Amino acid sequence: MSTNQPLAYQTSKAVLLYLNANLRLELAQRCLELRTADRTTPLRIYNLKLNPMDVRINDTTYGVALHKVPRRTEYLPEYIHENSHSSDNIFYDVDQYGFKDYSVGPDDSFFWESSEPSIDYEYYVNILLEMHSLTRADLSESAEKARSDILLSKTPDMSKLQCLFDRKDDDYLFPYILRHMGMNPHEMPYYYCIGLNVSTSNEKKTELVNYTCKLVNVVKYMFAKIFGNRELVIAKKMEIRSFYCFRYKFQSHFIVHDLTISSDYSKVLNELGPLLTGTEVLTVEEGLSNEQLQQLSNQRVIFCNYGYQREILFLVGEWKRNTPAVGTHYSFPVFAIADQVVYDAFDDIRQLEASRESLYPEARETKFPHCITFKLSEHSELNVYYEQEYMHMKIDPAGYSIEL
Repeated sequence: MSTNQPLAYQTSKAVLLYLNANLRLELAQRCLELRTADRTTPLRIYNLKLNPMDVRINDTTYGVALHKVPRRTEYLPEYIHENSHSSDNIFYDVDQYGFKDYSVGPDDSFFWESSEPSIDYEYYVNILLEMHSLTRADLSESAEKARSDILLSKTPDMSKLQCLFDRKDDDYLFPYILRHMGMNPHEMPYYYCIGLNVSTSNEKKTELVNYTCKLVNVVKYMFAKIFGNRELVIAKKMEIRSFYCFRYKFQSHFIVHDLTISSDYSKVLNELGPLLTGTEVLTVEEGLSNEQLQQLSNQRVIFCNYGYQREILFLVGEWKRNTPAVGTHYSFPVFAIADQVVYDAFDDIRQLEASRESLYPEARETKFPHCITFKLSEHSELNVYYEQEYMHMKIDPAGYSIEL
């Protein structure tokens, strides 16, 4: 006789805590009995990446995009269908023709505006018309005649318009021509669906659903299904890429050891302030203003942008006035691995008031054993030194550096 028994509530929580994060999310979606325990048990993730349109949890990415799907219609010739092809990775809302939908309000628009250059349809149409010795009047007349044929349930005469469709490289002109013809949604040779994508390094699964709401609402729904009402998320590494105007309001509490942000530091701080200030290691991939440098409260910060002199000179003065805790450690990359670059950096810092040259214990066996030391109090000192392609600023106990 089988003695299998359902897991008790507390037992299931103990199992969920150490279960693979993606398997756990899948089980919680399929098993109603696990959902309460899942939401109240910390979700442990080794590598978490947040983008405006997707979430990567360890080796699995959950994302949203529009898909353009071709279809046959009785109104248009075969060549239009053949030149149309299914495409995905459209990260903004569109109308029935494919033009960007600007009805999305600024509070909801968080997509890659800067990386989606607008197409100058007029310019390309003029080139094609000139190539085929046609005029704008010919285009308008042909489009109106085709529209009239469709209204009469006749196959439209597309002879003069064919030159605008017969090059596969120019299928981005479809929206312009079809709008000029006044095509209705059911007459279009393509339509748009929302694609819900789950992908790993080995496979990608996509579920297409009707495009009946704005992408921003779909993204919010996706994030809510993963993080909504979850009490705690523990991430070893977390990256926030291309933040822009990210609008999802996280209700969960995050504990993050190593956080990397790629851009828009101020927006990340405004939206996820406690997460930003509570992380143990913060990596910043953009330059920060003096005001933003003052806002940093993390003990370990790694900068990825080159051109560190301004930040170091500012922080030396700032830390003299407001001394951080012992152990605070900031690192700045050196642009070129060249001795003179490091010597020049030390020369600039050496000019600051109350500096003295010392030996730094961790660097004394390297090519650059010296550091610039600033006494901050009876209990702490600031050391600026070079090691492993980085200039470092670190608050050490007083007397940590070795006097020359």
